Amino acid sequence: MSSGHEKIMLMDDNMANLFVGKNMLRMFYEVYLAPLLRKRIMATELVELCDSITGGHVYRAQRYLQFLIEQMIREDVYTDEISEWDLDVVFSSAQLHDVGKIAISGAILNKPGKLTDEEFEIMKTHVQIGVDAIERIEAAASQREFLHHAKVIASTHHEKWDGSGYPRGLRGENIPLEGRLMAVADVYDALISARPYKEAFTAHEAERIMEEGRGVHFDPVLVDVFHAAAGRFAGLANQFREEMNILDGLKKCEGIHRRQNYLPVRQHAAV
Repeated sequence: MSSGHEKIMLMDDNMANLFVGKNMLRMFYEVYLAPLLRKRIMATELVELCDSITGGHVYRAQRYLQFLIEQMIREDVYTDEISEWDLDVVFSSAQLHDVGKIAISGAILNKPGKLTDEEFEIMKTHVQIGVDAIERIEAAASQREFLHHAKVIASTHHEKWDGSGYPRGLRGENIPLEGRLMAVADVYDALISARPYKEAFTAHEAERIMEEGRGVHFDPVLVDVFHAAAGRFAGLANQFREEMNILDGLKKCEGIHRRQNYLPVRQHAAV
């Protein structure tokens, strides 16, 4: 986010629960999406509230989507469909792909173990929550194209090529291209990122798993495009890891500094 932009206010866990009720859509628009659309603010903070990992995920998945589309243009893949898009709008709208997660409990989003069947059903509702919010404001907002792509991506990026995804069980090319692309970007980032329930996979391991999803989870054509752009994917993933290592180091130094400053205070108080 550029320094000239305001940051959207973060909510605590109790405030997030308000979005589950009947006032969710109105509050969501008035407090968050309206400022986002007026000021062109990135949506990172919207989701970062409930899942400390997801904020970075939103940015990286957006970049992976960009890498895929740029590679598709080079290879003349699905260009008839892509040529009808304003790519800057598509890239920007991808920020809202998981925006419905603001209504999901942090206990579920950050659970260190496998979700129960009931918890997974709750998790899946983030798709419709996000879509409902976007649809509610479509008629009133001026960024119609932005919201159209945002809704398509949010509603279909969990669909799978073989029809086993959610929420509608769409199959093959019945899944809009935006959703098929976002599925690749979304899953790759989930693989290379450490989450409360798993360690990060290496870029090589992630590429292997993506290949295993060919024709099952992913459009086979897009898997080929992914492999062609895999170097750029790995480069961004490595950059992210390096930044995380630096941040971890800074946090450790900060902790040491705080303890050093705190120790004399304790000694003096004890005397």
